[in-house]
Formats: sequence, C-alpha cells, structure tokens
Amino acid sequence: MSHPTWRASTDGCATGRGLHGQAARAQAHRQGRAAGAARDPATPDPQADATRLLERSWSPPVTAVQPPPPRSPSPPPSGGLAPPERRRAGRRLALVGLVAVAVAAAGLVAKLNGFPGSAAGSPPPAVTTVATGPGQAARPARPPPLCELLGDLGVGATLRSRPADRGFATAATAAGEWLPEPAALPRALDDHQFRGGCTRTWSEPAGPVVAALFQFPSRADARAMRGQLRAALGGSGVRPDRVPQVTGGELYRLDSGGGSGQLVMFACNDRVLQIHVATTAATLDPLLVRLAQGANRQLHERTGCPL
Repeated sequence: MSHPTWRASTDGCATGRGLHGQAARAQAHRQGRAAGAARDPATPDPQADATRLLERSWSPPVTAVQPPPPRSPSPPPSGGLAPPERRRAGRRLALVGLVAVAVAAAGLVAKLNGFPGSAAGSPPPAVTTVATGPGQAARPARPPPLCELLGDLGVGATLRSRPADRGFATAATAAGEWLPEPAALPRALDDHQFRGGCTRTWSEPAGPVVAALFQFPSRADARAMRGQLRAALGGSGVRPDRVPQVTGGELYRLDSGGGSGQLVMFACNDRVLQIHVATTAATLDPLLVRLAQGANRQLHERTGCPL
C-alpha cells in the first residue's frame, strides 16, 4: 500500500521539476535574446516594429488646415472718407469757396461802380494810376466817389465808349461851356455851399455825353442851386420841359438861348445831377430822356432819392 503513495509523490515531484525547468528555459531564452540585441544593435526588434505599425494604424486623421478667414476692410475714418479722398474733397470745397468769394466780390464791385461786368455791359471807366515811392509799382487810382454813384447811368451797354472821370473840389472847374452863360453854373454852386463834384464823360460817335454830380450840405441847398440855375437859363430865354418818369426832372434845349445841345437837371436829396448831350434836334432827344430815367432809377437804388 505504501508503494503507490511513493510513486505518486515521485510523479508529483517530477512534474514540478518539469514545469520549473520549462519556466527557467523560457527566462533564459529571453535573457539571451535581450543580450544578443544589446550586443548587435543592427538586429531589428520584432516587437518594436509591431508597436510602430500599431501606432501608424491608429494615428488620428490629419485635420485639413483651414486658411484664415479674410480680413474685413478697416472702417473709414470718422469723416466717412479715406485720407486721400478726404483731402481731395477738402480741395474741392476750398476751390468752390474761392470761386464763390470771387463771384461775390465781382458782383459787389460791379454794383458799386455801376457796371454789370457782362460782355453786353458798358466798359469800365478809364483807369488812372497813382505814383508811389521809388522802386514801387504804380497802383490804379480809384474813381471819385461821386463818379462811382454815376456808374453807367443805369443804361448798361447803351453807352459803349470807355468813360473818363474828373473830380473837382472848386466850383470854377465845373463843366458848363455849353450853357448860354457858362459862368452861371459856378456862380450857382458857390452861392449854395458846394462841397465837391465829379464829371464822367463818354466819347460817343454822335457826340460826347457828359454827366456831372454836385454835392451840397443838405437837400435844401441842392434844390436852391437848381432853382438859381433855372432862373439864369430862363433869363437867356431857355424854358425847361418836363422829363417823363423823373421826379423834378427838367430838360433844357439850350440852342434856343444861344447855348448848344440839350441838358437834363434834377435834384437827388443833397445832390444835383446834370446830363448833357451834343445834339441839334429841335425836339426832346430820346437818348437824353432814357439817360435821365436810367440815372434816376440808379440813384434811387443807391441813395434813396425819389423816383
């Protein structure tokens, strides 16, 4: 009975020794393989190759690189225009402003001088120059203020020649050579505190047209001077005719008293206006009547004298 027991024990020991030997052999095989790989670095490692293959197989898909979104244009400056456009707009506005100022200045000068400034208007008066110091250019002289009030007598291009101005401060130099008694004009001026005058002359083909404006201290002095000259002309046999549409306008045909041409005279507040044309017509000269009416309207607009 003891024999089987020993055999089983022997078999068990043999079996244990067999398993232990197999494990030892496997361990020794692995150690040898590791030592061989260490001794020969060029020998490939199957396990490493498998690991790399596995990593390539399971690597995440490459995401396509998206281009950056396009940049939106930067907003313009607060003014609403890019700097170059803003500069161009500023230059345009400056040019428009300069043109507007030039037009306004031209209109003001034309209004003061009585010349519309158009091609159909009367030419401006002849320009005289005023000498300045050594080395300085002469500057054009401004027409006397009373001649500026005369302007173009309100008739525009009717008088086409260039007028010439002559201001004077003494009564003796007033133009009156066409009167039957030329000395009657300076005498009437001196008797009523004459303050100065201006004569503007147009050299027209039919004969010169002369307008003279005389300044007095008051309206009463102006009307008194007109009355005295009217009386002097009446003494020479020249009677006045009424000028249509001119308040207080008097037209004299001077030939009837020994003078020459025809004369219009009327008072405008503290001034007296005379217009003379060299005509020999026995009836009222239509040009003189038109000049008187135009001058009356123009003086009314500029000084407020009655129409």
